[in-house]
Amino acid sequence: MENEVFLELHKDLPRQGPADIKSTRKAFSLLKSLSKEPKILDTGCGTGMQTIDLINLTSGTIVAVDIHQPFLENLKQKVKQKGFSARINVIHIPN
Repeated sequence: MENEVFLELHKDLPRQGPADIKSTRKAFSLLKSLSKEPKILDTGCGTGMQTIDLINLTSGTIVAVDIHQPFLENLKQKVKQKGFSARINVIHIPN
């Protein structure tokens, strides 16, 4: 029930939580020992706003996971449209 309420409240929002590109960039800038092509795990990625932000900040790859398939379908469309299919792997983890 809790998940259903959360998902209903967030289904039409661009992000499913607080933050913005500025916050993502700041957090990413604090990571000092990354390889040139880091492997990033984005858990609870939702529709992937931060996933797309992160892929634009790095030459690495991202595995983006979430429990809500409709959010992931949205992200898959973004990934395909932006040409990131080779660098972002979207995975559904059933609840």
